[in-house]
Amino acid sequence: MGKAYIVEEAHGLRSDSVRELLLHVDSRAIPKHVVWVFTLTLQGQQLFEELREIDSGPLLSRCSQLNLSCQGIAPLFAKRAREIADRENLNGRPESAYLKLVNDCKSNFRAVLQAIQDGAMLPP
Repeated sequence: MGKAYIVEEAHGLRSDSVRELLLHVDSRAIPKHVVWVFTLTLQGQQLFEELREIDSGPLLSRCSQLNLSCQGIAPLFAKRAREIADRENLNGRPESAYLKLVNDCKSNFRAVLQAIQDGAMLPP
């Protein structure tokens, strides 16, 4: 059995945290059954790579990068967003409008939910 630590939005890590992680990796203090997962958006990855206070290269060079595609996820997001809008009485548009909203938000589900909360799916 192993352990996985997931650091969401890793571009928000402070430089001292990145240095500490690198120290642990270099000293082999992290057991083999432990995996660290850092999630980044494309914009977050650019921020992480451009850290001026530290050289993030040594840490990034020790990472395996998995690029997850959003391909085909928009219809699923649209369906789920409409279910949430229905439940919150914020629905007044056809499913095609939800698909357009998801595409406009570049499959950022938080942005979709924020737009729904702001009334984007209420009838005009």
